[in-house]
Amino acid sequence: MNRLRQGVSSQFPIVAGIASALLSAVATALLLLMNGAIVMVLLGSTFTFSASWMARDGMLQFMLFFIPLLLVVVEWMIWDVVQAVFVRSGND
Repeated sequence: MNRLRQGVSSQFPIVAGIASALLSAVATALLLLMNGAIVMVLLGSTFTFSASWMARDGMLQFMLFFIPLLLVVVEWMIWDVVQAVFVRSGND
């Protein structure tokens, strides 16, 4: 019984790490999906496609790829700052 309990307690950090990585991946995928939808709506409503730089497929594809990725990086940086503020204020 003691061996079983020791095996379970030694595997808990591994399971917690896997769960944390999966949660992070799912959150990132959802943020990318949401950011992609927002960028598509904003590009469709803000810019006129008669502009010469928007008429090129490469520019539109680049913006649809790059802006959501940039937004995900900014959102995770904001999350880190907010988390650091609350963890620091909780230790005072």
